[in-house]
Amino acid sequence: MSTPQTLQSFSENSSAIIFSPGELDSDEPPLESNLHLRQILLLIQCLEWFWQDRDNFFAAGNLTIYTERQQQELAERKLKQLQARLKALGIESE
Repeated sequence: MSTPQTLQSFSENSSAIIFSPGELDSDEPPLESNLHLRQILLLIQCLEWFWQDRDNFFAAGNLTIYTERQQQELAERKLKQLQARLKALGIESE
């Protein structure tokens, strides 16, 4: 795989956590599970092995993250703690 020419720093992407406005309106069960994650990771590893001599591909996967309000509040607190630690180290995170 090819290496990206430029990388965005953590601080360019960490200013906020964006959550959906409320509960998702769906009667369908969530399809994402640990098994689905493992299947995506296995597929990516297989593609990387199969195309190990190539540098003109990119493979990725996507899963939805389901949260409850309590989890959102915890994530926001953890982000603020991380930003405070980075600031104490002289690294701006916003």
